[in-house]
Amino acid sequence: MKKFITVIFVILSAFFVNARAQTVVEKDIFDEGVKMAREGRFQSARESFEKLSESPSADNFGSAFRSKLRYNLGVCDFRLGEAKRAIAEFEQAIELANGDYESALYALGMAHAELRNWTDA
Repeated sequence: MKKFITVIFVILSAFFVNARAQTVVEKDIFDEGVKMAREGRFQSARESFEKLSESPSADNFGSAFRSKLRYNLGVCDFRLGEAKRAIAEFEQAIELANGDYESALYALGMAHAELRNWTDA
């Protein structure tokens, strides 16, 4: 029995170490995307954010992180002249934040204004 418990402990420890390593890698990719966006490299930044959103572990991200990810995708889309796509991203960011995301709400209004959707803006 003691051997069985030891094996289970080792397996669980390996799982948690692996999960932690994925989180660090994903945070690094996110931070690199933010850096590229600040440098005006919106297409490259968007690719980094998209890579994260499509990763196998994306469902395990917390809603706050997923909300930031969607917001940053929206910002990149907006800056790339894709206001319709930006609107969809901002709406997802707001939904993931339960409606409490001021920056995304403001950006959503700006994207609607870009398309002259004055009522929605």
